[in-house]
Amino acid sequence: MKNLHKLALGLLVGASAIGFSAFTSTSEVAVGDRYGNNGAAGTTGQYNILANPYVSSNCISGSDRCAYVVTAAGASTVTGSSYSEAQLETWASQGTPFVTRSTEIGTYTGF
Repeated sequence: MKNLHKLALGLLVGASAIGFSAFTSTSEVAVGDRYGNNGAAGTTGQYNILANPYVSSNCISGSDRCAYVVTAAGASTVTGSSYSEAQLETWASQGTPFVTRSTEIGTYTGF
């Protein structure tokens, strides 16, 4: 009977762990991932996460920042697939930035 009680308790704990893990969100964005300017919305582009490695020569000159890179501080905050330049600039301007700016300016091609 004592073993049956331990078995039941073990199953309950295991089922609870599986149940709670189903509600835990995981980010597909990692430190070093980049968001590239897709050129949408006129002069201020929308920035989408790049599925492919960043290639600086894919930046077509313009006035907007070409890309932003996720930092360690931003890895748990910058988790969406798309952001505006204003959102990314706010995160880049913080004392411990969530993203850093690329040095290239313009629209990114090659998504």
